[in-house]
Amino acid sequence: MLKMHHIGVVVNNIETTAKHYLKDIGGFTQSAVFFDEKQGINIQFLYPVDKTGLPVELIQPVSEKNPVANILRKSGVSPYHICYEADDIKEEYNKLRGGGYVCIGAFFEGVAHEGRICVFLYHNEMGLLELVESKK
Repeated sequence: MLKMHHIGVVVNNIETTAKHYLKDIGGFTQSAVFFDEKQGINIQFLYPVDKTGLPVELIQPVSEKNPVANILRKSGVSPYHICYEADDIKEEYNKLRGGGYVCIGAFFEGVAHEGRICVFLYHNEMGLLELVESKK
């Protein structure tokens, strides 16, 4: 079974959006900002202080040619994926592929996920989701 891990939000500027979450909503702590060179994005997590809600992953494209920049142009600052944690990422990946999900890119080591393996999949009735392997 998959466990919800975080909600990914595409942003123009991590610092600006993080300030709004902290000031307007409150109740979050911030991670460091990670630069993922392979994906061409900056990433920061906002963790709920009470540990009962989901973390928010802020994703800022660093290039206009980045696929995430396309999402930002079309939708503006908005949630665009939900991440699920998987004990056996390859097994869960195969189940989803068998259920009609399309793989978006290859498996990769998530810079902001301590090098754990990740992969993105898409289904036209579910949208974009990310799988991240559970911590060992």
